[in-house]
Amino acid sequence: MQSTLKLSQSISSNTQKVWEVLTKPDHIKTYMFDCDVITNWQIGNPIKWNLTSDGVSKTLVHGVILEFEEFKKLKYTVFPSESDLNDIPQNYITIEHLLTEENGVTLLELNASDYSKIENGSKRYEDSVQGWNYAFPLIKQIAESL
Repeated sequence: MQSTLKLSQSISSNTQKVWEVLTKPDHIKTYMFDCDVITNWQIGNPIKWNLTSDGVSKTLVHGVILEFEEFKKLKYTVFPSESDLNDIPQNYITIEHLLTEENGVTLLELNASDYSKIENGSKRYEDSVQGWNYAFPLIKQIAESL
């Protein structure tokens, strides 16, 4: 099993627009399975992804903001709220987005870890690969259309 998920995507857009896609709730909802993100993006504060169905909102994923360097780096933890896993720090995955720009093209890198140390790591790794393979093309599409 892989311990870290690494993805990268070249996006024909500047870092400001890619950052907007990563941090603005209306854009996030488009690529995060119709979930509303709830956070103030302050380091140490919570982040939640809520899904509303039939008028009822429930938190599907929650975590904490670890780093927030505008237009450069976003890092947070995630935990599946609806799972049977123990909600302890050792079971949180860390997600890091890094942005670099050259000649109007942004390289978006994603690092997600550490699957080797969490409960049900193999399954959660597979789910993450599937989810980010869905989200990354949409992030690119949205950023390039802004």
